[in-house]
Amino acid sequence: AVGESEQEQELNIAKLIYLFEKFWPQIKTFSRRTESQINQWAKNYGLTTIDEAIAESKSVKGRYYAVNLTNTHTVEIRIFRGTLKYVTFAATLQLLNLLLDAITEGNIQDMQALTWQDIITGAKEYTELSEYLKTRKLD
Repeated sequence: AVGESEQEQELNIAKLIYLFEKFWPQIKTFSRRTESQINQWAKNYGLTTIDEAIAESKSVKGRYYAVNLTNTHTVEIRIFRGTLKYVTFAATLQLLNLLLDAITEGNIQDMQALTWQDIITGAKEYTELSEYLKTRKLD
């Protein structure tokens, strides 16, 4: 999902980490996790630039980060709290789909210019995500 070549995958993973860092307040609210849960299970990297994200994507700090890179062939997104509610589950997948679209279609300059509103503009095509964003006051 993040690219064909290893180079493309590494760059797109770096862009994903960057977007998680850039939109950390919104993603944290979306996740429904408490601060202590995030610190224990899914903390952020504390990065501020795309260059830092590129460097970070090539190193592995540990499993307990929002974007976990410890597994060889997978990228694990750990921040979202589990749920049995269909709308919440679907909205989470739909948000991740929008983020994947952004990283695979945009370049580094696009990531730097991207706003939260740009990301959620695509939510209009997803009923569950639109509803969830309103519920969490993220629209």
